[in-house]
Amino acid sequence: MSSPDSRSSQLSSDPAVPEPSWAYALVLRLHFYIGLMVGPFIFVAAFTGGLYVISPQIESLLYRDQLTSGTVGDPLPLAIQIRAARSLVGDSATLVAVRPAPEAGATSRIMFADSQLAEFQHRAIFVDPVNAEILGDSAVYGTSGALPFRTWTDLLHRSLHLGAIGRYYSELAASWLWLVALGGVFIWISQRRRGRQHRRLVSNSPSNSSSNRPVSPSTGRSSALSSSNRKPVKGTVTSRGLGPGNRNRARLGRWHSTIGLVLLVVLLFFSVTGLTWSKWAGGNISVLRASLGWGTPSVNTALADLPPQPGGAHSHHDDVVPAATVPAGDLQRDAALFDAVLESARSVGIDAGMVEIKPASEPGRAWTVTEIDRRWPTQVDAAAVDPNNLKVVDQTDFSEFPVAAKLTRWGIDAHMGVLFGWPNQVVLFLFAMALCCLVVLGYVMWWRRRPTRVRPSGHPGVLGAFLRMPMAARSAVVIVAGLLGWLLPVMGGTLVLFVLLDVLLGRMKARAG
Repeated sequence: MSSPDSRSSQLSSDPAVPEPSWAYALVLRLHFYIGLMVGPFIFVAAFTGGLYVISPQIESLLYRDQLTSGTVGDPLPLAIQIRAARSLVGDSATLVAVRPAPEAGATSRIMFADSQLAEFQHRAIFVDPVNAEILGDSAVYGTSGALPFRTWTDLLHRSLHLGAIGRYYSELAASWLWLVALGGVFIWISQRRRGRQHRRLVSNSPSNSSSNRPVSPSTGRSSALSSSNRKPVKGTVTSRGLGPGNRNRARLGRWHSTIGLVLLVVLLFFSVTGLTWSKWAGGNISVLRASLGWGTPSVNTALADLPPQPGGAHSHHDDVVPAATVPAGDLQRDAALFDAVLESARSVGIDAGMVEIKPASEPGRAWTVTEIDRRWPTQVDAAAVDPNNLKVVDQTDFSEFPVAAKLTRWGIDAHMGVLFGWPNQVVLFLFAMALCCLVVLGYVMWWRRRPTRVRPSGHPGVLGAFLRMPMAARSAVVIVAGLLGWLLPVMGGTLVLFVLLDVLLGRMKARAG
């Protein structure tokens, strides 16, 4: 992220080597502006993401008494656990979901609606599945069931706790991250290529012939071989023949390039998956996926539209009140149905330990039992169960999902650090810290090379590089920029700001000249 103007002023030019191409000048300038202007947002997104990825371990320590029980034995029916939770919240509370204890030693979550909580939050009563003792009462968030601390870190990473406006920061970072990464690779390749061209020209120069090489009296070797006599080519970074300060800057540049190259694939991955959650770009991506048939299948809960599928336990539940004698509102809250609905879903292959049972959202709808285990191998199958006869009326199987839907699911879960468990978390935490270092290195490079006063510069800005382009390339850039601006609106808006800033700086330098 070093200043392209100062870089040009510090590096000597060789008339035998062609000037940098318009593509190099354009990408270099964009890389500089993106790093300078968007770098802080990328840093914050990486730092808060690193905090979020280790939050499950912190959560398990902070809420250990709610998440675990010390009792041993067979779990009680869900109906008994739900009645225990209702004894705390009252009969008027709306039961929205139940998550049975996924394993021995864990607690069940009986989840109720609460108008005082934020969107996607519910009030969860943590119940010991063995003796129905209430162990906790807390808000939980989203499909992950995050408790307050992890919810706080999630919202910090997503929106900095600024609400809808705060989501623009993360979308800004994700929109530019892929481009700044690819631009850095392009700059690195271009500089290495020009460096090789320069070395070939120097080695083939007549001044380097053996007959023209003066011999150093101190070493007896040709002084033309001394690296201190070789001029670095404009557009390359080298530490040969430089003073201590310049060598340090070159070293910083190598570190910046090396870290960026190592992180390249992960940078692209996080940019793409991060955009799927964003407000504007995420909405456009969802529309694009739907138009291409890449959407994620979901169970149909409309009872009138689908005939019952074979299977489903419904012949031996004497404790279930017949649907015909129970009003719809009472049926949705009937605790006994949770055990029966879960058993029906189990009979058709919903076998994950981590499941969520949801009553019908309105009359004429089926209940759903959904697997929520996002760890590998992914278990996210779902079944819709008719509460009137306990027959499975629809089902989704992850193994039959389209490839695009599977990749989306795996990408999101890997982004959150849950797909491969703690190794996934370790990799993401190290990546987040490395990305923070990458941004800091870029700023240190810029600070050490920044111009101390406004002065004329022959280095073309974004607009100058654009005007140097052939007409065909210029048209292609405009078309691509327009498409990206439509698909990624935050990128499009900030690109306009970058160009305006570049024009303003160019005028200031022209006046200084």
